[in-house]
Amino acid sequence: MFKPLNYFAIFGFVFFSIPILAKQPSEKVLVLSPEFSISRKGTEVGQLLNPLGLAVDPTGNIYVADTGNNRLQKFSPAGKFLAQIGGLGSGSQQFDSPRSVCASNGINVWVADYNNRRVQRFDRNLNFVFSFAANENWDERYQFQLPVGICESGQGDLFVADAGLNRVIKFDSFRKPVAVFGGLDAGQGQIQEIGGMALSSEGKLFVSDRQSGEIVVFDYFGNFLSILRDSLLHVPAGLAYWEKERILFVVDPDRPGIEAFGKTKSGISVSFLQKDPAFQLKRPVDVAVFGNRLFVLDEEKGQVLVFKIYRH
Repeated sequence: MFKPLNYFAIFGFVFFSIPILAKQPSEKVLVLSPEFSISRKGTEVGQLLNPLGLAVDPTGNIYVADTGNNRLQKFSPAGKFLAQIGGLGSGSQQFDSPRSVCASNGINVWVADYNNRRVQRFDRNLNFVFSFAANENWDERYQFQLPVGICESGQGDLFVADAGLNRVIKFDSFRKPVAVFGGLDAGQGQIQEIGGMALSSEGKLFVSDRQSGEIVVFDYFGNFLSILRDSLLHVPAGLAYWEKERILFVVDPDRPGIEAFGKTKSGISVSFLQKDPAFQLKRPVDVAVFGNRLFVLDEEKGQVLVFKIYRH
């Protein structure tokens, strides 16, 4: 068992269909307790160098976009190394600065291959399936340049976050572009510097805006819904939506901690229990949820830190 050293609290907020969320009195409390860590910084098999993307599939397997090593690595639910693919290049199963990974349906593993300006698809065993990039025959608004984020819905639609023009492009199951979220003409929903994404089963898309320090919320069709905002957020990055409790977790690499936004009449208080210095966050860049566990990817440490979520 770990012995507690100290607490620091991170507050969440009520989610209503209004433009700006207001802070509410806290009734719920979530406590994050350290369980184990995965990997360490390095270039050897199973190690991570400046990783930027994290995903957990429906069976608990963990996938990491090992950006500094230009590879994708897979770990078991207990953190055991299972497989890897990659190497610097533009061929199949090669990457040039992979930034994000999605494995939400347990069948497909999608990778945003940033400098290759493409999206690659693999099966759950990391076998290459296909890749696609912007098509010159598409309308100009659907041309993505630098993919930094990727989400797949239960209907098979794909959402690609483009850092080139700071917007999200939605593709149907046939990989035909059908909508743009957060572009220059999005009004209140305009994204200034796109970061991470999370998609709920209800079809709400959450997008972090690194410049404004806000989370922009859209419906499934790209209509602006609201903004999640708090003074503690500086440069929000990775997002994860906890379906069980309808809670959005946010990590911020500049202010290493975890924030939470909820959908109840009361706010959420999250006590992040630093029981061991080994679990202190240095530069958290992405986050994922599986069951009652929260997985946090720390770029500086080259680790995935795993916490158990308790409700009080």
